[in-house]
Amino acid sequence: MKKITFFTVCASLLLIGIACAQPTDSHVSTHVKDTIRVIGHGEVSAEPDKAIISISVSAINPNVNAAKAEADKKYQQVLAVAKAQGIERTDIKLLGINLNPEYEWRNNKQNLTGTRVNRSLAITVKKMSSVAPLLQGLVESNVSRIDRVQTGFKDRAGLERKALTAAIADAKEKAQFLASQFSKELSSAYSISEHVQQPTLRRFDDGMLRRQASAMSADLPPEHFGTQKVTAQVSVVFHAN
Repeated sequence: MKKITFFTVCASLLLIGIACAQPTDSHVSTHVKDTIRVIGHGEVSAEPDKAIISISVSAINPNVNAAKAEADKKYQQVLAVAKAQGIERTDIKLLGINLNPEYEWRNNKQNLTGTRVNRSLAITVKKMSSVAPLLQGLVESNVSRIDRVQTGFKDRAGLERKALTAAIADAKEKAQFLASQFSKELSSAYSISEHVQQPTLRRFDDGMLRRQASAMSADLPPEHFGTQKVTAQVSVVFHAN
């Protein structure tokens, strides 16, 4: 007579449970769908319609109050140049005021020569035809340093949407082509993710700007700044039947 132990009974019940839990092929086929994953790319090119000119003025004097007064005077001259070009005060932003000690080496010793007061500001130019005369006026005033010029777009969000629209169309076209090659039909999108690359800002340094400004005319065309690109990418997973 065969002896049945407690452990044998438990093992038998466990095997029965596993067998009952195994799904049939038809069960799997009704819950697992084929998918097609694609990446769509979109790109929009446009001429910049906005520029931000970063400027700094500074003055050095043994007397900190005198240094600040001189820097303030130069700052007012910059504001006057901007006003002459029709720049609104609301488009001029003070970025900061810095006071730093200035030293020089004499007889192998560091000696304090005064205090440098530096004012930095950013001027937003919303009319590209005003960029050239504004730079010309700043160069001629000889009171400031042009740190950089950045060009961009007023409606950057609109350009991003156009790039995304192109990327979505590209993704759909790729998915449709892949589906047709495998005798499939596209269904709903299962997963969507997007990425928009910001346009590369054009930057011009002070030395180059001063060299160019001597040859600039007041009617310098906006095309001088060329075009910039906004690119977008979408990753989409489609169900396929």
